[in-house]
Amino acid sequence: MNAKGLASAATAGHREALAALFALLALSVLPLPAQTSLSIGHARGFPGATVSVPVSISNATNLAGAQFDVAFDANRVSPAPATPASHVPGLVVRSRVVAPGVARLLLYSLDNAALARVTEATVARLPFVVSPTEYIGSGPLTPTNVILGNASGAQIAPASVNAGAIFISPVTLVSNGQARVFFPSIAGQNYILQATTNFINWVDLSTNSASGDSLDFIDPEAPFYQARFYRTQLSH
Repeated sequence: MNAKGLASAATAGHREALAALFALLALSVLPLPAQTSLSIGHARGFPGATVSVPVSISNATNLAGAQFDVAFDANRVSPAPATPASHVPGLVVRSRVVAPGVARLLLYSLDNAALARVTEATVARLPFVVSPTEYIGSGPLTPTNVILGNASGAQIAPASVNAGAIFISPVTLVSNGQARVFFPSIAGQNYILQATTNFINWVDLSTNSASGDSLDFIDPEAPFYQARFYRTQLSH
């Protein structure tokens, strides 16, 4: 082969290499199919309260049933029976504690209807009773051992999971409209609870002696205000 032929062959080989590179680049920018995921949501609660936590499934178009466990800290919260989301007709939800700190949920549709669409959907709610002595939070509520199936009984995979949590709020309204408030404290110290509506004028509500690391107050006048804010000061 002469020099001209060698140059032509080299050029052709170069074009083929570039074509292959462009093909690889095109494949690399193609969107990957969204992964089916199961998520436990977040919610706010208060010591002693029952808090409903949402259970959501996303990127599933033909999901007809699911079984999974939720791991929780039994010293902080305890689960109550789960309930189905109202927008899913014929959905049945069963739940029970299968081991210390583990609740199992079973979701299925009586008519094999899809439980979730392509976008994220809440399919159930799992209530937890917060310990009366818990002033921080539930810790992670983690889904594990997830099994998702379609209408024919085939397993849908893969599935990613996302943990949720209950965050404890220091102020909550009880059923009669009064405000229940708690603050961190040091045993033996006296605290003055103060309230304001404008962060300028503060009113003393009560003086209490702490017996532990948290101090609870009840504000019976809270129903008479559109908004009220609280703080504590040491009493000398």
